[in-house]
Amino acid sequence: MKSLLEYLILEAKEETEENQLPSGYKEIDNRGAITAVAKQALAGESIKGAVVAATTADGKKQIKKKLQVTTTNGTIYGTINSITKATNDLDELLVLAKVKETPTGIEVGISKNWQDLARTGPSSLKLIKFWIKSALIAYGAPYKDNEVSYAFSEQNGPTLLIQLKSK
Repeated sequence: MKSLLEYLILEAKEETEENQLPSGYKEIDNRGAITAVAKQALAGESIKGAVVAATTADGKKQIKKKLQVTTTNGTIYGTINSITKATNDLDELLVLAKVKETPTGIEVGISKNWQDLARTGPSSLKLIKFWIKSALIAYGAPYKDNEVSYAFSEQNGPTLLIQLKSK
């Protein structure tokens, strides 16, 4: 008979295997401080505070107004695809020709100058994740960290991977 600890370790291992990221991708970490430039882009908010504001009715309305997309089909791919086709604040960040749905998730090309957003790589990635997450919140697509992985790779050009986690 297995002990509780053995059972929990086996369950965690199975979950990790199911939600494994493709080679070259690293999950975007939520921990750590952000630069003053990133804070300024968030109107002085922390990332956590800005996400909370994005979940309100007014926050969603403001996001939709900025992104200039009235509706999407509510999926991650549909939301990101609609946003990249519109003229909006994310044009300089997202590489329009590089949004594709793959078996591992949605790959979104990111500008080669992505680190300039917040002056450091880690803060810039947190800011990119926030902007994508906010768009997904506004249009009703899955976005929570327990539902979706946000990962980054520079292997074939800067690319964000948005991957639904197995349930």
